[in-house]
Amino acid sequence: VSRIYAKVGVSGVVPELSKLEGDYTASHYAKLLLEKNIPASELPRAITGIADAIDSDYYLSTVLQSNVSRMLSTPDAANAFLQGTKKIGSAYYKSVVLKEVAKKLAGSPAQVKTILQSAAEIDSDYYLSVVLTTLLEQNELKEESVKDLIPVTTNISSDYYRSQVLDKALNKTSLSNESLKSLVTALEGVNSDYYKSSVFNTMAERMTMEPDVQLQMINQIKESVHSDYYASITMKNILKNQRLTDESFRLLVNVSSEFNSANYAADVLRTAAEKKLTTNQLIDILKASANIDSDHYLSEVLLSLSDQVRSSDSAVKDAYRSAAKSIDSDTYYGRAVKAID
Repeated sequence: VSRIYAKVGVSGVVPELSKLEGDYTASHYAKLLLEKNIPASELPRAITGIADAIDSDYYLSTVLQSNVSRMLSTPDAANAFLQGTKKIGSAYYKSVVLKEVAKKLAGSPAQVKTILQSAAEIDSDYYLSVVLTTLLEQNELKEESVKDLIPVTTNISSDYYRSQVLDKALNKTSLSNESLKSLVTALEGVNSDYYKSSVFNTMAERMTMEPDVQLQMINQIKESVHSDYYASITMKNILKNQRLTDESFRLLVNVSSEFNSANYAADVLRTAAEKKLTTNQLIDILKASANIDSDHYLSEVLLSLSDQVRSSDSAVKDAYRSAAKSIDSDTYYGRAVKAID
């Protein structure tokens, strides 16, 4: 290596690597080449040549790890390095290399894009989640990169690992509205009510959601969260932590009132009743409450709203009385109507 490099440089050594018998031998000489004071302009050619010459995942990953800082010293070299990682078929060995690179390049959105392109080819949910989590743990990771990372989670088929990565993304408190929309979209592929609602709860508690994100989340709960228990927890979290528009509030109470469980439906609507509601919101929740197919739970909801109804206008009182008419029991009906008279 020294003799050839001294005469013709990288262009002389690289062709010789592919002539060697055995990846062990090629990797040994590749490491010797990388120890040379290679000019920055020649590094991409050296890295690409090494990646082309070594077929073994193990030996290629060993070489790429051997002098990471050197191979990432310029944008062009880093790009050649990351293109080289795409030749590693083993999910384990590729993740080991990409983890190290993630720690060094997280602050560069352009390089993170390339890391993600390589990571997206990892065919193991676990190892892909390891790479993405490592990126998210880097303080210097930009919001732009988080936005690029979120769609890659759709390559993770495991509900557990996908939800873990998305929950980790929510630690980045400055996420844009577009990133939050992308995150909700990524949750569409999570079938588990538990894991999906877990991420939704984190999002509702930590993030300030714009109206379009609120509507997107509530609609997804309606369409794909089948457990009334988990859906009700998320709906209550949204009510407690988000400033809802009238449109979002209307959708939330309507969806909640149609739960199969009257108990959980009433629980959400009683939580909504704890807020200071506008006239429109009072009318919307009263109309929604009529969907509750239980005299007991419907009367509980109406009673929780009675104080606000008493101090409201006639339209609200009319909506209250209309909802009360859905109560078959004379006892519960009388108790509900008496509360506002």
